[in-house]
Amino acid sequence: MRTGRKNCRIQKGKALSKSSEEKQEKTAETGEDKRIPQRRIKEKESKGDLKEMADIKYEIIEEIGVLSENAKGWRKELNVISWNGARAKYDLRDWAPEHEKMGKGITLTQEEAKMLVKLLSGRE
Repeated sequence: MRTGRKNCRIQKGKALSKSSEEKQEKTAETGEDKRIPQRRIKEKESKGDLKEMADIKYEIIEEIGVLSENAKGWRKELNVISWNGARAKYDLRDWAPEHEKMGKGITLTQEEAKMLVKLLSGRE
């Protein structure tokens, strides 16, 4: 179990493929506003552990433990994380090695985590 703080911030990337640029040029000629949504996420590291992707700021307050790890090194972790400066919550999700990328996950308040433990312990 590792404790400590990691500050991270996420910001959307601006890169377009060549075909997307051509499509935007064609719509500019007709005057229609048909922008191509950008799906690519660009990650940028600055001093310390500050990371930027999709305008979401997160700070890992405490790393509680690892539930599993797959062949590619991604780990399902339980951490305490503050999202966008809000009160820290329990967070269960997949993380790439060194926390450079994350998968979908769930967050739980203290009360929700207690209820989950109670529900799981009653199943034995």
